[in-house]
Amino acid sequence: LATLGLLLRFSETAAAAEQQVLRAVESNFGPELTIAIDGLLSRLQEGSLIAIGVSVIGLLITAAALFRHLRISFRALWKQAPPLVSGSMRSAVRETVLEQVKAFAMVLTAGALLIVTLGFIAVVHWLSGLFSALPRFSDTAGWLLALPIPLILATLTFGLLFKFLPPVPLAWRHVWLAALLCGIAWIVGADLLALYASFGDNSAYGAIGGLFVVMLWMKFVSQVLFYGAELCKVVATAPS
Repeated sequence: LATLGLLLRFSETAAAAEQQVLRAVESNFGPELTIAIDGLLSRLQEGSLIAIGVSVIGLLITAAALFRHLRISFRALWKQAPPLVSGSMRSAVRETVLEQVKAFAMVLTAGALLIVTLGFIAVVHWLSGLFSALPRFSDTAGWLLALPIPLILATLTFGLLFKFLPPVPLAWRHVWLAALLCGIAWIVGADLLALYASFGDNSAYGAIGGLFVVMLWMKFVSQVLFYGAELCKVVATAPS
């Protein structure tokens, strides 16, 4: 919403689109709803800068807290004490600050990876439209182009987590197998979740069932992440 207000404030294209939407609303629903939507959009424009600042800071803090707790969990997996109990006060403060800096770095890396993902999706859509003009590739081009991209991105994401979350340095040869297996599990689980969403019930009982499915999905992702981390530990500590 804050980004929408910012676009309406500084983009002439967005302002022109806003006027078209308001005219369409007025012609279909009357002037009362148009006035209400116009007032809401005006308030969005006025508070867009503050809202974006608050949103970005809030997302950075919460996401950094998530990565920090993940690093604490990985410390427990490697049988290492948390920073606050692993040494003197000076080293504990230094390790705590370092953990926070690493968490912020991981958040920024995740944002950059998300931008790369959106770029890949745009390229895939462009190539799908290009190959769909050829009769021979019209049915399978989109599927063949779209299949490797999620697997590569999921594997890369798990690989980065397995390499930088543990408290000990790991080489890429220690994490690639676990990252690949976790990437495959992520793709299969995401497809099953999408399949449930396609054929799920839309009633109130279906909504409650959907909530339980989302909770099950979160449990599944957590188990995949920690089993992959355990596999990395086994590979790294195995005698060569």
